[in-house]
Amino acid sequence: LFLCLGFTDALSIADHAYGPSHYKCGLLLNNLADVYRKRHEVATAKPLYEKALQILQKALGQVKKDERKECFFLLTVLLFFS
Repeated sequence: LFLCLGFTDALSIADHAYGPSHYKCGLLLNNLADVYRKRHEVATAKPLYEKALQILQKALGQVKKDERKECFFLLTVLLFFS
Protein backbone atom coordinates (compact mmCIF):
# COMPACT_ATOMS: atom_id res chain seq x y z
CA LEU A 1 0.00 0.00 0.00
CA PHE A 2 2.81 2.42 0.88
CA LEU A 3 4.47 1.87 -2.50
CA CYS A 4 1.21 2.59 -4.31
CA LEU A 5 0.86 5.85 -2.40
CA GLY A 6 4.41 6.81 -3.32
CA PHE A 7 3.78 6.27 -7.03
CA THR A 8 0.43 8.04 -6.77
CA ASP A 9 2.10 11.06 -5.15
CA ALA A 10 4.88 11.05 -7.76
CA LEU A 11 2.31 10.81 -10.54
CA SER A 12 0.39 13.77 -9.12
CA ILE A 13 3.58 15.86 -8.96
CA ALA A 14 4.68 14.88 -12.49
CA ASP A 15 1.18 15.53 -13.81
CA HIS A 16 1.28 19.03 -12.36
CA ALA A 17 4.88 19.72 -13.41
CA TYR A 18 4.87 18.28 -16.94
CA GLY A 19 1.23 17.76 -17.87
CA PRO A 20 -0.76 14.51 -18.02
CA SER A 21 0.43 13.54 -21.49
CA HIS A 22 4.17 13.74 -20.74
CA TYR A 23 6.10 10.52 -21.13
CA LYS A 24 7.29 10.64 -17.50
CA CYS A 25 3.65 10.36 -16.42
CA GLY A 26 3.35 7.33 -18.68
CA LEU A 27 6.36 5.71 -17.05
CA LEU A 28 4.99 6.40 -13.58
CA LEU A 29 1.61 4.96 -14.55
CA ASN A 30 3.39 1.85 -15.77
CA ASN A 31 5.28 1.56 -12.48
CA LEU A 32 2.07 1.95 -10.49
CA ALA A 33 0.39 -0.69 -12.66
CA ASP A 34 3.33 -3.02 -12.01
CA VAL A 35 2.78 -2.68 -8.26
CA TYR A 36 -0.91 -3.58 -8.61
CA ARG A 37 -0.10 -6.48 -10.95
CA LYS A 38 2.43 -7.88 -8.48
CA ARG A 39 -0.25 -7.65 -5.79
CA HIS A 40 -2.51 -9.73 -8.09
CA GLU A 41 -4.86 -6.76 -8.62
CA VAL A 42 -5.00 -7.18 -12.38
CA ALA A 43 -8.34 -5.40 -12.75
CA THR A 44 -6.76 -2.28 -11.21
CA ALA A 45 -3.51 -2.62 -13.16
CA LYS A 46 -4.96 -3.07 -16.64
CA PRO A 47 -6.45 0.43 -17.13
CA LEU A 48 -3.24 1.95 -15.82
CA TYR A 49 -1.20 -0.04 -18.34
CA GLU A 50 -3.58 1.04 -21.11
CA LYS A 51 -3.30 4.71 -20.15
CA ALA A 52 0.48 4.41 -19.91
CA LEU A 53 0.56 2.86 -23.37
CA GLN A 54 -1.55 5.69 -24.85
CA ILE A 55 0.66 8.35 -23.30
CA LEU A 56 3.91 6.71 -24.38
CA GLN A 57 2.72 6.11 -27.93
CA LYS A 58 1.84 9.79 -28.30
CA ALA A 59 4.81 11.15 -26.37
CA LEU A 60 7.78 9.38 -27.96
CA GLY A 61 8.78 12.64 -29.65
CA GLN A 62 9.28 14.20 -26.19
CA VAL A 63 11.59 11.44 -25.00
CA LYS A 64 15.29 12.21 -24.81
CA LYS A 65 17.41 10.06 -27.05
CA ASP A 66 19.07 8.18 -24.17
CA GLU A 67 15.66 7.33 -22.64
CA ARG A 68 14.04 6.05 -25.83
CA LYS A 69 15.37 2.53 -25.44
CA GLU A 70 13.54 2.16 -22.11
CA CYS A 71 10.32 3.55 -23.59
CA PHE A 72 10.50 1.32 -26.68
CA PHE A 73 11.03 -1.72 -24.46
CA LEU A 74 8.09 -0.71 -22.29
CA LEU A 75 5.87 -0.14 -25.33
CA THR A 76 6.79 -3.56 -26.67
CA VAL A 77 5.89 -5.20 -23.36
CA LEU A 78 2.64 -3.25 -23.05
CA LEU A 79 1.59 -4.04 -26.61
CA PHE A 80 2.39 -7.72 -26.09
CA PHE A 81 0.22 -7.97 -22.98
CA SER A 82 -2.64 -5.78 -24.27
